[in-house]
Amino acid sequence: MLKRKTSIYFTIKGLLVGVFIVLNLFILFINLNRFSETTSSFFLSYVMLNTLLVVILFNKKFSPLLCTILVFFYIFMWLTPIFQIKQGVFPNTLLVNASDVNRTNIYISLFLVSIIIGYKIPITKGNIKENIISNKIVNIAFIFSLTVTVIFGNVIFKRLVQSNVGLDVESSTRLIIDKFIFMIPFAYTVLVLTKGKELKHKMHFLFASLMVLIYYNPLVQKRNSLGPILLMIFFYLIRKRINNFTYIALNLLILLFVFPLAKIITHNPSLVLDNLSSLKSSIQNISLIREYTGLDYDAYSNIIATNNYVNLFGFQYGKQLMGDFLFFIPRKIWELKPLNTGMLIGRYLMYNNGMWFDNLSNPIVSEAFIDFGIIGIVVYGLIIGRLANFIEISIRDNFSFIVALFVSQHFIFLLRGDLMNGIAYLVGPLLAIVIFKAINKYFYKHEIYYQILNTHKIQTK
Repeated sequence: MLKRKTSIYFTIKGLLVGVFIVLNLFILFINLNRFSETTSSFFLSYVMLNTLLVVILFNKKFSPLLCTILVFFYIFMWLTPIFQIKQGVFPNTLLVNASDVNRTNIYISLFLVSIIIGYKIPITKGNIKENIISNKIVNIAFIFSLTVTVIFGNVIFKRLVQSNVGLDVESSTRLIIDKFIFMIPFAYTVLVLTKGKELKHKMHFLFASLMVLIYYNPLVQKRNSLGPILLMIFFYLIRKRINNFTYIALNLLILLFVFPLAKIITHNPSLVLDNLSSLKSSIQNISLIREYTGLDYDAYSNIIATNNYVNLFGFQYGKQLMGDFLFFIPRKIWELKPLNTGMLIGRYLMYNNGMWFDNLSNPIVSEAFIDFGIIGIVVYGLIIGRLANFIEISIRDNFSFIVALFVSQHFIFLLRGDLMNGIAYLVGPLLAIVIFKAINKYFYKHEIYYQILNTHKIQTK
């Protein structure tokens, strides 16, 4: 009976993958001239995407980061650009040019090949130990979360009532508060989920739920913070049904359909509170194709803009990367601190193409290219492939599984860019988790020590 169910499952999965491949070929040829060089270059990147898909589906281990990499490149670097090219103009005001498109598709294909190679290079597993979380650290994390809520309660309440309320402090201090201190409740939630049924005090589930409602909702957090956290929780709750195939399928549904609808709420929170009829009207009038050709899906076109920028001003030779990793240094201290790449290219487009604002995305492909050219694209791809492999082999328990889910979900935003914002939004939550993990290690060592000591005393008696 079990073999029969397994056979049916693989048959259905095979059929769905086959339909997916054929449907995408139909989308490619129906929207673009089937005999053009542009179609050929998109077909090349499509072959690379399918190669990555085969690597993932034939992998018996769950590889969350590799799955989200596939989803990102399929949606942002293949599907939505096809609709944009058909319109003749990209979301960032650039006119469609065949040579620019072909060059960009070659860059993307090279990046995907590099990821696959990096992933396939064996990694020594080393001594990866199982994470054992103490009940004490969960209690301590709760106390810290409650303290943060009390201290910043006024700001949090104002944000719940009126979105986008800022802190009356310097930008660097605001960054620390928003991206680290307000992520302490997130770390507490991770610890609660990790312990699960082993928690001594079951009220922690209620407290963690309240923290999520207070801190991680569309009225308080931007999508860069909100999406990865909520999706991490969602996928963990359905973890028994998650494998590479279902993870890819669900992420595709979320990014292609759920997020465009959620945008109405996250961009206009007052609709939810003040005017439900307007909310209903906005949902009814939404056009997915219009969304796919909008600025939320501008990543592909910003690779073209970055290439144009490099043609005029040359490579940055690591200047942008240095600014990305040292994002926390205030501009008052580092006067020559580089602009994030999204803003840099945004201002270039404002001066040269009539773009109306500079807060643009800039995907990892063009982040690599603006600093180091083709070599950068290859090296960045290899690094990301290795990281995907490392995360895969590191999943040993609930804690590592939850963190892997969060990192993989955040990577969709990091891949879209720009890199400075992607790193800033990732470091804070991970730092909060690491700090409590370090404290947990201290408690766990002492608990083991006292257990050994008590055992020794009993044997002596």
